Amino acid sequence: MARQPVDPAVAPPPRQSPVLIAMADFFLRILFMLGAVLAGILSLAGVAVVATVCYAFLLPASYLRSMMLTLRSAPQGPGLPAGGSAAEEGAPPDTDRPAAEPLPHAGARDSAWLGPHRDQHIAMPSYFFGPATDDLGHVVATCARDCRARLADGWGRASDVLNREMKLPAIIGWAGITIGIVAGGLIGLATAAVIGLVNLLVTALTVLAALCAWQLIRAADWSRRKVASIRMTCPMCGMKVKPYPTYRCPGCAQRHRDIRPGPYGIVCRLCRCEARLPTSLLFGAGRLAAVCPNCGAGLPRKFGTVPDITIPLFGAVNVGKTQLMYRLTQALYELVTTSGGKVTFEGDTKERLNRIGDHLTVTGQPAKTRAGQPEGYTLRFTLGMEQRLVYLFDAAGELHYNRDGLARLDYLGQARVLIFVADPLAAECLWQQIPAERQEELEKIRSRQYEVQLAYQNTREQMREMGIKTGLTKLAFVVSKADLLAEAGPEIQPGTSRQDLRTWAMDPEGLDMGNEVREAEQGFAEVQFFRTAAVLGSDGFPDSSVEVLAQWLMRSEGIIVGGWGSDGP
Repeated sequence: MARQPVDPAVAPPPRQSPVLIAMADFFLRILFMLGAVLAGILSLAGVAVVATVCYAFLLPASYLRSMMLTLRSAPQGPGLPAGGSAAEEGAPPDTDRPAAEPLPHAGARDSAWLGPHRDQHIAMPSYFFGPATDDLGHVVATCARDCRARLADGWGRASDVLNREMKLPAIIGWAGITIGIVAGGLIGLATAAVIGLVNLLVTALTVLAALCAWQLIRAADWSRRKVASIRMTCPMCGMKVKPYPTYRCPGCAQRHRDIRPGPYGIVCRLCRCEARLPTSLLFGAGRLAAVCPNCGAGLPRKFGTVPDITIPLFGAVNVGKTQLMYRLTQALYELVTTSGGKVTFEGDTKERLNRIGDHLTVTGQPAKTRAGQPEGYTLRFTLGMEQRLVYLFDAAGELHYNRDGLARLDYLGQARVLIFVADPLAAECLWQQIPAERQEELEKIRSRQYEVQLAYQNTREQMREMGIKTGLTKLAFVVSKADLLAEAGPEIQPGTSRQDLRTWAMDPEGLDMGNEVREAEQGFAEVQFFRTAAVLGSDGFPDSSVEVLAQWLMRSEGIIVGGWGSDGP
């Protein structure tokens, strides 16, 4: 039979080899397994990278978050608990974290870490010397607590993934998270440690800068007072106010005994009543109510901002110190006001001077000075750009006779000019030349020669024991009662020049005080001789002799004023 042609459309497929099929299946399985392994590796790497990045970011972010929360929590005032701001106290507790003890930071510290301070119970410590270190410790402790919590949370999540089912995806997820926790934790902790070290360095530099500022402000204030000759003498006890006055808080009237820049305030101090006080006279502490730390007396306004002039008068009983001091205040008042200035009396000075004036008007002489702690008479005068506080100290003559009395005269060490008052009636040679009837009248106001010499010698000895450098101090050697001596015997008067007065003071036939004059000229930087009549002239002004003495005292402090009378000695 002839063979029929075959239709290609219905022809059976050619037969394939079983070997090829097996090989293809094998390679397909290999490719699938490689793809699965590659996918698993990529999944593992992806999970590990994501976890690493998260922990490398979250752990240092915990430090930064702690810093921001600490900065946001304002320093606590008295009566508020430590550990956070008022807003944080009302927030609901975080139940996902274990309870922890509150960490001290800003405002939780009651005292500075530099040690005990006299005002630590009434003042809040400066941020730089207490709360700053507390804040740093608070940030580090909070960051460490957060890092532990985040790492524990990561380990817990990895364990949860592995415990659900032991399949390949779970194993890959667990392995990726574990790798990420280890790698990211190391990177994050290292980064947080670097941030912490930078924070520590910045804090240390800030505290060091605050410490330098504290010292610089103190040095600047001391230098200003030194240049301006501000000695800060208390007008009541005469002692030097050091290192600073005591100031009353304007809010609660508590006494801050050392307000200077330090661990309880650099520029200003925060009292526990929340009132702010400037820490230096440079910043306005002179506006506060000042108290002497030695005797507790109130100090003049703007104390420590105005140069003070301490003028002690010393001498024996009945030499005329009080009357001379009274006329001297009048002369100073007239000199300043005549020159266009202004004089005010501080405290009770005006009332005390009025009592002296009233007694002088009634009896012709002031009342006897009481032998107690002398209190200064304080005058404040303003002359152009110049302003001064003048303290005049008039101690009872008896205090100059013994060491116990002289020990009260601390103001001697603060004076740059002193007035020694000598009574010409005490000189026996002069006294014998006065008529007998006049001697009877003058006997009750006459001092004794040995008392005059004793008062000078004991006072000078006391000054040496106090370590006073008299080589920088001037002395006015004043012979008082010139009016009485002129009335008693005009022929026994000294010459008109100061050299004549010096010679007369040393002459045995005159004042007979040669030893005292020589000692004074050797011990003091300058000695000037004056003869004064502490009375009013016909024009109603103090005698011109007191005017001359007042002008010399002012010139000794660098202040030139015009007068109203003569310029004689």
